[in-house]
Amino acid sequence: MITGANSGIGLIATKLFLQEGVKVVGASRGIDMLQSIDSENLVAASIDLSNPEGAESLIQTAIDSFGRLTFLSTMLESHLFAMASSV
Repeated sequence: MITGANSGIGLIATKLFLQEGVKVVGASRGIDMLQSIDSENLVAASIDLSNPEGAESLIQTAIDSFGRLTFLSTMLESHLFAMASSV
């Protein structure tokens, strides 16, 4: 899972992981750039991580999409309020 994945270093990281065959949940408030990427290994999640419910929802999206959450990279300035183990 990569937060801030719609632009800048988050988008670059998303593309690099996808090139290596990694399954990625790319999260951002806006997902227009993510939606332009053609990959079955990408789930683009439009989400607001400024509240605990958004963070919990994002973690659940990763689990529902790929069965587990292995790696989290945050490319945003706010903090995730939920622990992966609490979902």
